[in-house]
Amino acid sequence: MTRESLQARLARINDQLASTTDPLESVTLTQAKLDLEAQIARIGESENLAELEAGFIQYAKEYSERKGISYTAWRQVGVPAAVLRKAGIKETRRR
Repeated sequence: MTRESLQARLARINDQLASTTDPLESVTLTQAKLDLEAQIARIGESENLAELEAGFIQYAKEYSERKGISYTAWRQVGVPAAVLRKAGIKETRRR
């Protein structure tokens, strides 16, 4: 589902909430509204994550070389191996 389709569903639910007098329907619609709002927020987070990842991939290799940051250090702070590969940061082996 797209952000736009979720927002359209949310608008319909808000309209239904405004017009209902049934308490059970109101609570059901309120939960549906909360679920949709959370789903919309997650979509926003994943869009932001993709942007951040693209920026990391673009600049991380040069930054790592300049600052002496190893593949292992990036991995230990949670950067996925696939992202490091895309950035051109190779796994280093210590002797």
